[in-house]
Amino acid sequence: MMDNRISGKDILEDDIIQQLRRICRISGVRVLIDTANVRDSFYRASVDFVLKICERVTHQSPFVEIDGEDARQFIARLADNIGLENTRAARMVSAAVAARTRSCFLQAWVGYSAPVLIS
Repeated sequence: MMDNRISGKDILEDDIIQQLRRICRISGVRVLIDTANVRDSFYRASVDFVLKICERVTHQSPFVEIDGEDARQFIARLADNIGLENTRAARMVSAAVAARTRSCFLQAWVGYSAPVLIS
C-alpha cells in the first residue's frame, strides 16, 4: 500500500481489506477499532467487497477464494479480527445478501416489465 501511495496511486478499499486480513492472519493479531459505528461501517464495506468478488466469478464452483481463503472464511475471520460478535456479523452479512438479492430481483423485474415499442 505504501508503494502505491508513494507513487501517487490511490489506495483501494480492496487493498485495505485484504491486507488487513492478511496481516491479522499471518501475525495472529486483532485490530481494535475505537467506535462501534466505525467498526460496523468497515465490516459492511468488507461484506460488500466480498459480495462483489462472488458476483464476478464466472465459473460454477460454490467456492470463491480471496487471498487464498474461502470467501466465507475470509469474512468470518475478518469479523473476529476486528472484534465483531458472531451474531452481529451474521446479521450484517444476511442483511447485505438480502439487499443485494432484492436489488437483483427489482432490476430483473424492470427489465422484464419495460414496455416494448413497436415502430
